[in-house]
Amino acid sequence: MPDRYLWETKNHFIEAHNLLPFTTLPNFKRLGKSRNAFYNFFLYVSDIQDDLTFSDFLEKFNFSIKDNNETHIRIIADHLKNIGIKIEKTQVGKNYNIEEIRDKFEWEADKSNRFRSKFILDNDSIIFEFLSDNNVDIHPLQPIFLTWDKIFSIIQPEYFRTHPSSQRWYLLNPSKYIDQYSILQFNIDSEVMTNELISMLSDDIVKKTHSFLDDMAIILNLNDEIGLEYTQKLADIRDKEMHRGFEETNLNKDDLDGDLVIDDIFYKLTKYYSDKDEALVGFKKVFTIKELVDTVINIIEETIKEIYKNNKFESEVLYNKFNRLIETASK
Repeated sequence: MPDRYLWETKNHFIEAHNLLPFTTLPNFKRLGKSRNAFYNFFLYVSDIQDDLTFSDFLEKFNFSIKDNNETHIRIIADHLKNIGIKIEKTQVGKNYNIEEIRDKFEWEADKSNRFRSKFILDNDSIIFEFLSDNNVDIHPLQPIFLTWDKIFSIIQPEYFRTHPSSQRWYLLNPSKYIDQYSILQFNIDSEVMTNELISMLSDDIVKKTHSFLDDMAIILNLNDEIGLEYTQKLADIRDKEMHRGFEETNLNKDDLDGDLVIDDIFYKLTKYYSDKDEALVGFKKVFTIKELVDTVINIIEETIKEIYKNNKFESEVLYNKFNRLIETASK
């Protein structure tokens, strides 16, 4: 595993801990899955072991939110070592020029509405340049890179065309690699069956790039009654939509960036305000004012109905409504 991704794994643990308050609520599963693999795997396991709490699940990793970064990294590295995964140094005494490839990652991420922080963009760009390094001392064998990230597969062919002298490397998602490895064994045994199960399960656990639950974790404070009220009301709306409570006319759900219209709405709202300096603070403040609760809920429900009716998301109309609410909240 590239050393750069140790830090992303650490952040993934922290994001999992940030979801803990939601799992204490009744029927929290109505909020849907996360882009967090630990949370999604917990949902899978809890269907089998229904007395397992998310807190108990996370404790099994011996990871404490109170520990410092170095302790987090050591714990993660120990877990990886125990399952036979070696940490690979990616820069080996050199700094890669990542501006070109970083721009490509950022452009593709924006085009496909995938959330990517600057930290993740830098990591992916360094990994890409490392894999493409044609120094034989760094890559004595042709590398095989396993990732679920489809953006790598979009960028790789173009990069090879424009950089013909670069190191060629194979790109596979882990499930595909497991399938091919199983076929090469030329037999069916318990290990192969386990690999195939992992192959199917892993796709389901990591396929999300954003989710309603993740957006709620950014926006709401569950330590006050207003945050709890919003969570309940929004979960009710999501549940209603999931069970076809809104009349479906011309909507093509394949055009959505989330599983449901409400997922799509909150992803676009969160991304819109996160991309603007200090705007996210004002947006979150709207969700702390008791007098605005009914207005916000009405706007969300009316927006969902309009999307189902017209198969069109009038994003600027929605942003303008929330801009007015932000102005009201700031007074």
